Amino acid sequence: MSVPTYFLARQAHICFASRYCIALDVAHDRYLSIPRADFEDLTPWLSGPHSLSDDARRHQAIPEAAARLAQEFIELGILTKDHCGSKDVLPTSFTPATEALKTTTPCLTSLILSAPSFLYSCSVANRRLVHDPFAETIHSLEKRAASVKEIDFDIARATQLVSVFNGLRLFYPRPYLCLFDSLALLEFLAHHGLSPKWIFGVRGEPFEAHCWLQTRETVLNDTVERASSYYTIMTI
Repeated sequence: MSVPTYFLARQAHICFASRYCIALDVAHDRYLSIPRADFEDLTPWLSGPHSLSDDARRHQAIPEAAARLAQEFIELGILTKDHCGSKDVLPTSFTPATEALKTTTPCLTSLILSAPSFLYSCSVANRRLVHDPFAETIHSLEKRAASVKEIDFDIARATQLVSVFNGLRLFYPRPYLCLFDSLALLEFLAHHGLSPKWIFGVRGEPFEAHCWLQTRETVLNDTVERASSYYTIMTI
């Protein structure tokens, strides 16, 4: 008797936001939301710590509604039956933020000297968001993050650079939106040798998505209160 086991697709991420299970489909740049109770009915047949053993599942048929949900998620690219290139179905987790970076007012010299790298970083972020598929951007940043050596993050240096970025941001003609501003700041910091995490978070009721930069417990471009109000769904 065949025992169904479902895995999370490589470019999919999930989290539980209150009464909802929310999935991020990076390949198609979209979020999907279903009631948490419906998703939990499928849990015993998902690859992960809460799945039933093969022997137990041989004696317990998957509920019809759960099977339909699994098939829908397969068609949407969230789940797969192929374990190759997939992963366990686990919610994304990250260290909760407990403090925010305290920026300062940069001097004119710092602004002038950093203007070229600022403009370059903003143009790279703009190009990625306007011309490149979201999945391509995420894959590129994941590769870059994987190549970075684990060293202590220089908070003092980050404070200077974020302050400069904020001081120059007024001169770049693009609306203030979390996706662009976080990506542009990420590129700017990377240009200067710093690699924080890019965090994506969601809320379930009503649905809302947000992103910010963080290193350990420190938020770099948001407040602790706002960042803490979202459930982490993806980190880069």
